[in-house]
Amino acid sequence: MGVKAGGTIVMRLKLLVLMGAALLFGGRPAIAAPGEDIGATVRIVNLVTAEYAADQRRLATGDNVRQDELIEVGADGTGEIRLRDNTQLALGPGSRLLLDEFVYKPDISGGAIVLNLVRGSFRFITGIAAKPAYVIRTPSASITVRGTIFDVYVQASGMSWLLLIEGAVEVCNERGDCGLHDEPGKLIRITPDGDVGNPIKWASLQTDGQPFEAAFPFVV
Repeated sequence: MGVKAGGTIVMRLKLLVLMGAALLFGGRPAIAAPGEDIGATVRIVNLVTAEYAADQRRLATGDNVRQDELIEVGADGTGEIRLRDNTQLALGPGSRLLLDEFVYKPDISGGAIVLNLVRGSFRFITGIAAKPAYVIRTPSASITVRGTIFDVYVQASGMSWLLLIEGAVEVCNERGDCGLHDEPGKLIRITPDGDVGNPIKWASLQTDGQPFEAAFPFVV
């Protein structure tokens, strides 16, 4: 009786070890730690820098980019980045972007790809991660992705503009108020207080004199 019980315990321990190994090596998502590579630049024009933990470097085409890294584009520069899930990001002159979080695995629907748009002009094209994984943050709201391509312009004042190119997005402020934007070719305004406007044409908005081609250079 004692031998049988002991053998049962050994078998259970072996099973637990095998299950633990499977979870450790087979089921773990690609979780990037701070400072870990999460993608690379595909095109750099003029001055584009990356800063992580007080370490600043000048980026060149083909350089890796890291989680928690602040990407800053010079006044006459542009940059394009591709993340490990094939998400594509374009950054216009004077832009600042924080690569906040990257958790991704091709065969699961979970994950989290979080980007903070601090200032400037951006184009976002989704990769192959599940759409709910993406969260794009502006100074006063968060954008969750239901479609594939959109541009964002963030002013120094915190005012943001979102131009939908293809698909749909949902915009939510800190108060939990959300709005769906599913009209390609139109844009919405997000105020510094988080108020989200209805989709309209650029000509209908008060833009403080900012020309369309400066706010959305990737369309032009």
